[in-house]
Amino acid sequence: PAPDVDRWLGLARPMLRTAPDGGGPVRGRLGGPLMLPPDVPAPGGASAWDEQLIVTLDFATVPEGATDLPLPPDGKVLLFANADLEPEPEGGAVYAPAGAPVEEREVSLNHYVYEYGTPEKLDADLRRTGDLRLVPGVSLPTTPPEDEMLARHPHAEALREI
Repeated sequence: PAPDVDRWLGLARPMLRTAPDGGGPVRGRLGGPLMLPPDVPAPGGASAWDEQLIVTLDFATVPEGATDLPLPPDGKVLLFANADLEPEPEGGAVYAPAGAPVEEREVSLNHYVYEYGTPEKLDADLRRTGDLRLVPGVSLPTTPPEDEMLARHPHAEALREI
Protein backbone atom coordinates (compact mmCIF):
# COMPACT_ATOMS: atom_id res chain seq x y z
CA PRO A 1 0.00 0.00 0.00
CA ALA A 2 1.09 3.54 -0.78
CA PRO A 3 1.23 4.72 2.87
CA ASP A 4 3.66 1.90 3.75
CA VAL A 5 5.84 2.66 0.75
CA ASP A 6 5.86 6.38 1.58
CA ARG A 7 6.78 5.64 5.20
CA TRP A 8 9.70 3.42 4.16
CA LEU A 9 10.88 5.90 1.56
CA GLY A 10 10.93 8.50 4.33
CA LEU A 11 13.25 6.23 6.35
CA ALA A 12 15.62 5.57 3.44
CA ARG A 13 18.93 7.40 3.65
CA PRO A 14 21.75 7.67 1.14
CA MET A 15 24.73 5.70 2.33
CA LEU A 16 28.23 4.81 1.31
CA ARG A 17 30.19 1.72 2.06
CA THR A 18 33.79 1.07 1.24
CA ALA A 19 35.00 -1.91 -0.73
CA PRO A 20 38.06 -2.90 -2.74
CA ASP A 21 35.82 -3.28 -5.79
CA GLY A 22 34.09 0.11 -5.55
CA GLY A 23 34.36 2.83 -8.17
CA GLY A 24 36.21 6.10 -8.39
CA PRO A 25 39.30 7.27 -6.55
CA VAL A 26 40.81 5.62 -3.51
CA ARG A 27 38.86 6.72 -0.42
CA GLY A 28 40.66 4.85 2.32
CA ARG A 29 42.65 1.86 3.46
CA LEU A 30 42.41 -0.90 6.01
CA GLY A 31 45.03 -1.35 8.69
CA GLY A 32 48.14 0.66 9.56
CA PRO A 33 50.39 2.46 9.73
CA LEU A 34 48.88 4.64 12.43
CA MET A 35 49.45 8.26 11.32
CA LEU A 36 48.20 10.95 13.72
CA PRO A 37 48.96 14.60 14.43
CA PRO A 38 51.47 14.80 17.32
CA ASP A 39 48.96 16.45 19.67
CA VAL A 40 46.06 14.07 18.96
CA PRO A 41 45.67 11.20 21.43
CA ALA A 42 44.57 7.83 20.16
CA PRO A 43 41.42 6.24 21.59
CA GLY A 44 41.98 5.01 25.11
CA GLY A 45 44.63 7.62 25.88
CA ALA A 46 48.28 7.95 24.99
CA SER A 47 49.39 4.65 26.50
CA ALA A 48 46.24 2.52 26.65
CA TRP A 49 46.34 0.85 23.23
CA ASP A 50 43.44 -1.54 23.60
CA GLU A 51 41.95 -0.45 20.29
CA GLN A 52 43.46 -1.29 16.93
CA LEU A 53 43.37 0.88 13.82
CA ILE A 54 40.94 -0.78 11.44
CA VAL A 55 40.35 1.77 8.68
CA THR A 56 41.40 5.28 7.61
CA LEU A 57 38.96 7.21 5.40
CA ASP A 58 39.61 10.44 3.48
CA PHE A 59 36.66 12.86 3.73
CA ALA A 60 37.94 14.97 0.80
CA THR A 61 37.09 12.11 -1.57
CA VAL A 62 33.45 11.78 -0.47
CA PRO A 63 31.21 13.38 -3.11
CA GLU A 64 28.93 16.13 -1.84
CA GLY A 65 25.41 14.79 -1.21
CA ALA A 66 26.56 11.16 -1.17
CA THR A 67 25.21 10.90 2.37
CA ASP A 68 23.02 13.09 4.54
CA LEU A 69 25.52 13.00 7.42
CA PRO A 70 27.20 16.30 8.33
CA LEU A 71 30.72 15.17 7.38
CA PRO A 72 33.71 17.51 7.27
CA PRO A 73 34.70 18.49 3.71
CA ASP A 74 38.26 17.21 4.19
CA GLY A 75 40.60 15.55 6.63
CA LYS A 76 40.71 11.91 7.63
CA VAL A 77 38.87 9.80 10.13
CA LEU A 78 40.62 6.85 11.71
CA LEU A 79 38.34 4.15 13.08
CA PHE A 80 39.55 1.89 15.85
CA ALA A 81 38.12 -1.27 17.41
CA ASN A 82 39.04 -3.73 20.09
CA ALA A 83 39.11 -6.81 17.91
CA ASP A 84 38.69 -9.28 20.76
CA LEU A 85 35.59 -11.41 20.39
CA GLU A 86 33.04 -9.45 22.40
CA PRO A 87 29.27 -9.23 21.98
CA GLU A 88 29.59 -5.46 21.60
CA PRO A 89 33.15 -4.56 20.64
CA GLU A 90 34.48 -1.24 21.84
CA GLY A 91 35.84 1.26 19.40
CA GLY A 92 36.69 4.84 18.77
CA ALA A 93 37.30 7.44 16.10
CA VAL A 94 39.91 10.15 15.65
CA TYR A 95 39.63 13.04 13.20
CA ALA A 96 42.87 14.30 11.66
CA PRO A 97 42.39 17.72 10.00
CA ALA A 98 43.56 18.16 6.40
CA GLY A 99 47.06 19.56 6.13
CA ALA A 100 47.94 18.84 9.75
CA PRO A 101 51.41 17.35 10.18
CA VAL A 102 51.23 13.69 11.19
CA GLU A 103 53.66 11.22 12.62
CA GLU A 104 53.65 7.46 12.68
CA ARG A 105 52.80 6.10 16.10
CA GLU A 106 54.32 2.94 17.43
CA VAL A 107 51.60 0.54 18.45
CA SER A 108 52.14 -2.29 20.88
CA LEU A 109 48.91 -4.17 21.43
CA ASN A 110 49.13 -7.13 23.73
CA HIS A 111 45.78 -8.82 23.45
CA TYR A 112 44.65 -11.97 21.69
CA VAL A 113 42.70 -11.30 18.51
CA TYR A 114 40.10 -13.96 17.79
CA GLU A 115 40.97 -16.03 14.68
CA TYR A 116 44.21 -14.07 14.13
CA GLY A 117 46.16 -14.73 17.30
CA THR A 118 47.97 -11.39 17.35
CA PRO A 119 47.12 -7.79 16.47
CA GLU A 120 50.01 -7.83 13.98
CA LYS A 121 48.46 -10.74 12.05
CA LEU A 122 45.12 -8.93 11.92
CA ASP A 123 46.81 -5.75 10.66
CA ALA A 124 48.67 -7.71 7.97
CA ASP A 125 45.40 -9.24 6.80
CA LEU A 126 43.69 -5.84 6.75
CA ARG A 127 46.53 -4.35 4.68
CA ARG A 128 46.27 -7.18 2.13
CA THR A 129 42.73 -6.04 1.32
CA GLY A 130 44.15 -3.11 -0.63
CA ASP A 131 42.73 0.31 -1.35
CA LEU A 132 39.10 1.07 -0.60
CA ARG A 133 36.68 2.80 -2.95
CA LEU A 134 33.10 3.95 -2.38
CA VAL A 135 30.00 1.99 -3.22
CA PRO A 136 26.80 4.07 -3.00
CA GLY A 137 23.61 2.58 -1.65
CA VAL A 138 20.51 3.13 0.43
CA SER A 139 20.28 2.54 4.15
CA LEU A 140 17.03 1.26 5.67
CA PRO A 141 16.26 0.20 9.23
CA THR A 142 17.49 -3.35 9.67
CA THR A 143 15.79 -4.33 12.88
CA PRO A 144 13.37 -7.14 12.09
CA PRO A 145 9.78 -5.95 12.43
CA GLU A 146 7.92 -7.02 15.56
CA ASP A 147 4.55 -8.74 15.43
CA GLU A 148 2.76 -5.49 16.29
CA MET A 149 4.40 -3.68 13.35
CA LEU A 150 3.63 -6.55 10.99
CA ALA A 151 -0.02 -6.37 12.04
CA ARG A 152 -0.10 -2.66 11.15
CA HIS A 153 2.22 -2.89 8.13
CA PRO A 154 2.01 -6.40 6.65
CA HIS A 155 4.56 -5.55 3.92
CA ALA A 156 7.23 -4.26 6.33
CA GLU A 157 9.37 -7.40 6.04
CA ALA A 158 9.27 -7.34 2.23
CA LEU A 159 10.16 -3.64 2.15
CA ARG A 160 13.04 -4.21 4.55
CA GLU A 161 14.47 -6.93 2.29
CA ILE A 162 14.45 -4.76 -0.86
